[in-house]
Amino acid sequence: MKKYFLLILIFLLFTVPILKAQVLVTGTIVDKQTLNPVAGVTIIVNGTSIIASTDDYGKFKFSTNLNSFTLSLKRIGYLSKHFKVNEASKPLYIFLSPSPV
Repeated sequence: MKKYFLLILIFLLFTVPILKAQVLVTGTIVDKQTLNPVAGVTIIVNGTSIIASTDDYGKFKFSTNLNSFTLSLKRIGYLSKHFKVNEASKPLYIFLSPSPV
């Protein structure tokens, strides 16, 4: 009986951190000068394997179990940007600056 109890306890210790609630992160990326949406921005959640990109309307979404993280944003014609997210449950609105010519 103790053996089964110990196995269940070990199982729970290793699975509970995995069962953290997933949060759907949504947002929009716009050009800082024109305020037009920016399509094709690559979004990387630093320290994870999560990668997303913006659609034709500058919108993106991905799921994560992190509540705070840093995004790396990249697109040709724009300056790369790191964006710190402290509360993943709110929609994000991010400005990208065009790179100088």
